Amino acid sequence: MMKAPHSHSYPLLSALLFFFFVTWSSCGSLLSIWLHQEVGLKAGDTGIIYAVLSVSALFAQVCYGFIQDKLGLRKHLLWYITALLILSGPAYLLFGHLLKINVLLGSIFGGIYIGLTFNGGIGVLESYTERVARQSQFEFGRARMWGSLGWAVATFFAGLLFNINPQLNFLVASCSGLVFFILLARLRVSSAPHAMQEAVSGGKVTLEDALRLLTLPRFWALVFFVIGTCISEIIFGIVLSTVVLCECLAIVLTCIGSFCNYA
Repeated sequence: MMKAPHSHSYPLLSALLFFFFVTWSSCGSLLSIWLHQEVGLKAGDTGIIYAVLSVSALFAQVCYGFIQDKLGLRKHLLWYITALLILSGPAYLLFGHLLKINVLLGSIFGGIYIGLTFNGGIGVLESYTERVARQSQFEFGRARMWGSLGWAVATFFAGLLFNINPQLNFLVASCSGLVFFILLARLRVSSAPHAMQEAVSGGKVTLEDALRLLTLPRFWALVFFVIGTCISEIIFGIVLSTVVLCECLAIVLTCIGSFCNYA
């Protein structure tokens, strides 16, 4: 039998994941197209951005993970992510302006911002949701599914808005960030010591446990799968920058697959 917090935490966390991905997709799903058509970047310059993005996301995930472990179920780090989401529209406009002035400067700014906000921030939200899911006894996968749906919906409309005015997507991103703020303010999760202990009750992960991952073939299969996915996504955006509908269809199919898995 489900606990009482399930009725409150599950829909709010599902909505938070939905609007996080709406913000991310509004800014990032057509990033390569925007960089080439609107900013005028070459493929080599785009590679610099993604390189800085990957490095900043890597460091962000390590730092965010350490901080969130200390915070437990407190929302301090989520409030920081919320501020970055709300500022996503102006940040991308500044990103494009800096790229036109100096490619290296713009790449560093954009890579760090995107890495800290989205590629690193999603780990914070997913980790928090997973902990609350264990405390409130609902399935994390069902909540995470709404994130995939948010990406699919936002990508569909991003393609339409891009043909009207690309900057409309940045406006949608900031508005979605404001909705995220309202939802986070309504979320009430017990941060009492016994509640946090229940949420993280699985034993400590040691350095030896982490290093043991390097000996697992399935771990390396996952690593190369993610690398291949990222490379194909970047190439797809560069080579097929005019075929927006294909990217929207791929995201929709991914969402349908996630729904079937968790239904």
